[in-house]
Amino acid sequence: MRRKPSRPPRPTRKACRLEKVISTLLERGEVPQNDLLATEVALADAVQKGLQAQNALAISRANYNRLAGRMLNRRSTAELFALPPMAGELEPLIQRAAGHAARN
Repeated sequence: MRRKPSRPPRPTRKACRLEKVISTLLERGEVPQNDLLATEVALADAVQKGLQAQNALAISRANYNRLAGRMLNRRSTAELFALPPMAGELEPLIQRAAGHAARN
């Protein structure tokens, strides 16, 4: 099953409205052009951060699938990560892990 590529994130309505408001105020001469440019930069920065977050998520999913020996584009669900509650004391497990790490 092949997933369709995700679209780049669109700016939020609020951000678009803010840009429009600043643009209108600029046309009326009520704010300097610098305010419009600052708004455009902030909007572009928000879109860029959204893209970076999407890419980080895709890379993380691919790395998880690679480590699990699965197809890289396979979708993971939260149920895969649910672990049963740990039974017993934590200290013996820490000692066991430390002994294992020392041998490797």
